[in-house]
Amino acid sequence: MKEMICPYSWDCGKRFDPIELSKFDYNFLQSAVEKKMTFMIIHCPNCSREFKFDTVQWKADEFGYSNPEHSKKKVKKTTKQLAAVLNKAKIEIPAPYFEYLTSNEFNSQVSVFSDEEDFILYDLHELCEKVKVDGKLYFTISQLKGFTQTLLEVIGDDLPNTQYLQYKTLADCLTIGYENTRILYIDNSDHHSVRIFHPDGGDIEETGMVCDEIINRKKQVFEIIDQCTCKNSMKKLFFLFTIIVSSMSYAQKKTGGDLWSGSYVVTSKNENQHADTDTLIIAKTADADPDKIPAKYESDLARWTLTSAKGGDKEKQIVNRFLFDIKNKKDAYAEFGWTDLHKSGKMNCIDGGHFFICQTEPNTEVRFNKEEKFFTKTGIFGIWLHYGLVELEKIK
Repeated sequence: MKEMICPYSWDCGKRFDPIELSKFDYNFLQSAVEKKMTFMIIHCPNCSREFKFDTVQWKADEFGYSNPEHSKKKVKKTTKQLAAVLNKAKIEIPAPYFEYLTSNEFNSQVSVFSDEEDFILYDLHELCEKVKVDGKLYFTISQLKGFTQTLLEVIGDDLPNTQYLQYKTLADCLTIGYENTRILYIDNSDHHSVRIFHPDGGDIEETGMVCDEIINRKKQVFEIIDQCTCKNSMKKLFFLFTIIVSSMSYAQKKTGGDLWSGSYVVTSKNENQHADTDTLIIAKTADADPDKIPAKYESDLARWTLTSAKGGDKEKQIVNRFLFDIKNKKDAYAEFGWTDLHKSGKMNCIDGGHFFICQTEPNTEVRFNKEEKFFTKTGIFGIWLHYGLVELEKIK
């Protein structure tokens, strides 16, 4: 492949060979060349900035960065002004999501799939900015209109009626975020479902998420904890099942072996609540292939599988340790205020996407960002969204 040039000429603009890209970007570029993609996002190996790249014209372009010497100082519009802009364009953001965008709870990073890069959510100002799609300008929030218009012009006559109607509906859906070239959007048909559009192939990917989960993702965890620590709310929790895991210890740094494989009994914090039991099997599996995962996960490749005895292999999940890479400023423990505990070996967690399990010292009062707390006798606990807080105890 020919050499590439960083488009940010004012402080980089360096020429480089494609092999200098990160493994993830280089593999992505090879795939894009085969597919003749005209739009992709990769990172300059010198300045680390993202930029757009057209593999057909072999041309790089700026993406989200501009020369600070040339850019005019923009006065940010107020929320009321931005709402007026959207109203004039006849764009209606679902009320709960609009309130979230304008609240102090807004968090621009959201995990859609476990073991994949987080998606970046646009804030209200960014949603109202103009972007160019195939030579035409659209608001960021309505950019799917541009992509679908091009698709329908090129292949519309050859599409089955159902797919043609699907693209017509997609045109009115609201973009809310992105990850590389993937576009995260709220389905306009129900104003609730969240899906992903792939501009390079025109595919639509299900996420299994709804808008409320993005809005409430942090609140859900603390509400679960609050329900478990409040005497009047204990009856709300019902979850009892058995998990299989092997050797156990509260301090990962104090054990040289596998911290997670073995077996536990997991009990709801409401001990009087009757619930079904299940057996889940967690076993060490092969490490992740660094060439097939996003760069941020390369610092910890260890992986485990979790299988339900009731669901069988159909419900098998890959779990990984909480991301903790200080060098690259990645710390999944920080959200709960557990960074120092983890550094001292007193808190270790694994993440399964919709649940996580942690190990600390027995007979410990666990605090969540100093806002909530609960007592764990065994030192092993977990949180399942939609189920609640549980206590784990090792079984032989």
